[in-house]
Amino acid sequence: MINRDINTKRLRISDVLLLILLHSVLTILFFFTSTFIADNVLNNTSASVTVTLNSERDQSYKQHPITQLISNDKNILTLLIVFICVVIAAPLIEEFLYRGILTGWLADSTTIYLPQLGFSNKMTKIISVILSLGFPSLYFACLHFTSTSERSNELLFISICAVTLSNLISFVLGVFYLTKIRNFTLEQIGFQINRLRFDILLSLAAAVLIIPPILILTGILRSIFPTFVIDPLPLFFFAIVLGGIFLKTRRLLPCIFIHAILNSTSFIILILAADGKN
Repeated sequence: MINRDINTKRLRISDVLLLILLHSVLTILFFFTSTFIADNVLNNTSASVTVTLNSERDQSYKQHPITQLISNDKNILTLLIVFICVVIAAPLIEEFLYRGILTGWLADSTTIYLPQLGFSNKMTKIISVILSLGFPSLYFACLHFTSTSERSNELLFISICAVTLSNLISFVLGVFYLTKIRNFTLEQIGFQINRLRFDILLSLAAAVLIIPPILILTGILRSIFPTFVIDPLPLFFFAIVLGGIFLKTRRLLPCIFIHAILNSTSFIILILAADGKN
């Protein structure tokens, strides 16, 4: 019989659902708050929706919101907020939730319960890998479908600030819940600080192999489908690789570092592209 006592330090489905729900509620709350501020505090929102020349409207419509903001407003504060959002906050919460929580729970649960249902060890391993890598990666990719409708700089800036805050707060509360309420150690949830140097080297080596193909695939897809947001497809493959690294090491820091390197590279490319247009 499986020992489900808390001392086994296995995530429960209630933990997974609670942490995902927490992040979802905070994101929705901050989003509607930012929209309210933009609509009611910034009186010029409706007048500033058209932020590009008519001749450039079609191109702007195809841009990701962060691309729109950087293209229209490259002051230091805007770049700093975007950097914190995409290079720090997003990798922290996304790797914590999708790799550490969802991938980890699926891998552990399928390994425990599938043999009880009569599956062989080989079949259990195959199904476990498919589910623990495939579902979180698909979920992660689908969440990156983003509206490309044209919005004012003010609304874009406030929305990105809201997303950054919700991500950071979700991460802090999630770690607090697991360590203080569920009594996990940092090592048990994937943060092995004593392996920091090795994780940095692993991340750099993996990034060299992973990121160029992702960027090339993204560029090819954008050239073929210029009117679509194609980010979810390359991000799905990216998430598969990160999930594999997590399952192999059971450490989150390499995944966070690799994710941060990809986002920082994309951030630099966006800035250079925006400067080139000007």
